[in-house]
Amino acid sequence: MAAFNFDLLSLEERAALILAIMRMQKGLQSELSSGPDFLRRGSFIPVQVTTHVEQALRDLLAKMERKGYDDPLQCLNEMVFNELFASQLPESR
Repeated sequence: MAAFNFDLLSLEERAALILAIMRMQKGLQSELSSGPDFLRRGSFIPVQVTTHVEQALRDLLAKMERKGYDDPLQCLNEMVFNELFASQLPESR
C-alpha cells in the first residue's frame, strides 16, 4: 500500500481535499452522534473521501473560474466561510 503524500498535491488538489474534509465533517456531525454509532457506521468514511474530493475539486475550479480567483486557497477560504459559517451569522437589518 502506498503512503499518501500531501506534498505531491497541487494547490488546487490541496484546497479540494481540505474542502472535502470540512464538508464531510459537517455532515458527519449530524449522522454520527456517539462513539458506538461511529464504530458501527464510521468504516465507510475512507471510501467516501475520494468521491467528496472529486466533487470539491469540481466545485472549487468552477468557483475559481466564475469569480476570477487565481489562488485556490483564497477561493477555499470563501467557500468554507459561505458553506460552514455564513449561515450562523445574525442577519443585518
